[in-house]
Amino acid sequence: MTEVRNKCCCPTFIIAGSGPYLSILGAIITDKYIVQPLTSGLDWLGLARAFEEGRVYRIAQAFEALRRAIEGLEKFYDELSKQGPKLVDGKPRPRFYPHVTQFTDPISRTTEEFEYLRRLIPSDGSPFLVKLKYSGNMAVVKFVGRYGAGAHRLLAEAKMAPRLLFCGSIDGQHEIENLDTKGVFGLHLQSPRMVVMEYIEGTNGETLMAKPGDTYAQVKAMVGKLHDSGYVFGDLRPLNVVFVAGKTFLVDFDWAGKHGETFYPMELGEGITKYCGGRGLENIEKEHDLALLDHYFRQE
Repeated sequence: MTEVRNKCCCPTFIIAGSGPYLSILGAIITDKYIVQPLTSGLDWLGLARAFEEGRVYRIAQAFEALRRAIEGLEKFYDELSKQGPKLVDGKPRPRFYPHVTQFTDPISRTTEEFEYLRRLIPSDGSPFLVKLKYSGNMAVVKFVGRYGAGAHRLLAEAKMAPRLLFCGSIDGQHEIENLDTKGVFGLHLQSPRMVVMEYIEGTNGETLMAKPGDTYAQVKAMVGKLHDSGYVFGDLRPLNVVFVAGKTFLVDFDWAGKHGETFYPMELGEGITKYCGGRGLENIEKEHDLALLDHYFRQE
């Protein structure tokens, strides 16, 4: 099965049961095993009380979805054995990368294909460095649960951030503009998104030992432009600032959004809470951005 493992991440359904309890999970193999639950509330299959029809119907829906999914999986493996991606020595193996390899340009409505080259962060599965087949340019592809597309475009137009090429459905087909919507109790409940942006080859502030003398002024100008337009950034750290020949760019707008409608995720790094007072599921405030700006970028 070596060829199959090299051509794909071996998607598999796992049905786990114990007595009347049942769960359906999905699994893949990259450089490690990744298993995630696909169902919730399906555990109990027995009849224990009156008014069970609704629950029985929901369970039947899950089994019907699983039946269709297995048919699709069988078709996937059948096509993989007949054709599938070609394995080329020295080229990345498809199993280590997402299956999505194209997106629709929101302006020209043309399809842009891309080829994965490598992970930009070795310890993380995203973002990825890719090569656009039509233009030959390098780009960055990442998959996120939320994204401040409006804030990103605002700074990209001012040449303060890389150009945003696509932000929308995870299959790359539909641009989705409204990504800055208010969550429920601080939880952002949007479906996953794919983000594609131009690749800026530079050094991030976390690894750059000596930052340009005007770094504070440049980052302050970015933050000011966001705030003046009603946005907050949230994750203002050296890791999310890229330096190219003295020019500073802001990247990683995952937490960015409209002020008053944007919340921190559930889990935060120690620095956010320690240096600006931000807390999980609470509003991201402009004062938080300014506190992080002073802590990380003001040079004595």
